[in-house]
Amino acid sequence: MIYLVSALFKFNAKVWFSGVATYYTLQIERFKGTELNNVLANNGIFVTFSTYITLLWELVFPFLVWHKTGKYVVFAIGIAIHLGIYIFMMIHDFEILFMMCYGFFITDEELKKAGLYYRKGIILLKNKVLKKQYA
Repeated sequence: MIYLVSALFKFNAKVWFSGVATYYTLQIERFKGTELNNVLANNGIFVTFSTYITLLWELVFPFLVWHKTGKYVVFAIGIAIHLGIYIFMMIHDFEILFMMCYGFFITDEELKKAGLYYRKGIILLKNKVLKKQYA
């Protein structure tokens, strides 16, 4: 619900609706987490894309989070957005907390299945590396 309400309020803000909110956010002295902030803020494609993708993601999150496969798409985008805020705006605790909350939407079965895929991937990677070393 937080994301949806946030998006609805952002629609009333001219900087979000016109696609330049990321520019102004990256230029605020308090939020200058890296030297890369200026580079990103001056890239028009990045600014427009990141502003609109954030709005779109906040609008669809409350609906897709309940969809079996859609939730992984909004989780991936959400993690990217929150990591960006963590790195470039230096808002740490809040971002970690929000990413951790995604776990409430994952069932035990999905977690076990993900663990199996992870283990299989590690085994395949180890086998590939070992073959290269001894080939």
